[in-house]
Amino acid sequence: MKLTQQVLLIIIGTIVLGGYMLLLKNTTNIQNIEYFSFSFSEGMAINDNAYYRIECEEERCMKIIKPVGEEKETKKGITRQEIEKLEELLNKYQVASWNHFNKYDKNVLDGNSFSLSIRTSTGKTYSATGYMKWPKNYREVKHAIQDYFES
Repeated sequence: MKLTQQVLLIIIGTIVLGGYMLLLKNTTNIQNIEYFSFSFSEGMAINDNAYYRIECEEERCMKIIKPVGEEKETKKGITRQEIEKLEELLNKYQVASWNHFNKYDKNVLDGNSFSLSIRTSTGKTYSATGYMKWPKNYREVKHAIQDYFES
């Protein structure tokens, strides 16, 4: 085999392996959530922030909601089936790929921010934060989470 053929085979192998690794990275699914927290702020007024949480202890899970414009949070029970719908939503948008996102625009003083924290029953954690910087699909995910919790 000629040297150019060997080099070509190495290049093709590297591309295939890189594509496979990228596929593995993007197919991580979030499952068995026992804690979920998503919060964001959109201004400087008192009620311009929102948060949406799920907290599970043993077999009991609570959904905690504080939408933009509201002063107080509301709490209510949530079933495992309802949590699975949130997991489907997060996996649809590949939110697991946000893990370790931590970007800030230090040149903006009064901007918008977000924070995401997820813990599964296996101990796997996902976290992301940003200030005037957003991960892929942020706007769509934010609206989908709002719709999920507020409907």
